[in-house]
Amino acid sequence: MVRLFAAVILLWALLPNPYGFYMLVRLVVCGVCGYTAYGYANRDLSGLAWLFGVIAVAYNPVLPVYLTRAIWMPIDLITAGLPVWSF
Repeated sequence: MVRLFAAVILLWALLPNPYGFYMLVRLVVCGVCGYTAYGYANRDLSGLAWLFGVIAVAYNPVLPVYLTRAIWMPIDLITAGLPVWSF
């Protein structure tokens, strides 16, 4: 269920929002993808664990990756599809 919430918040990030919202997006997506990567690693699905681990690092709020809005939009779309696909 939290993966679907992460997907919704990523789609919402495509709209113009205040900067604080994007910090919330980073926090939520990093946490959800990190937790998902951990779950996949425990089930010996290393490919999916690495995929969600890389996403968690890209969205981490501690050492953020700064990209332009034009670059983040397709990344957000692809990343929003992954939690839905992983069901």
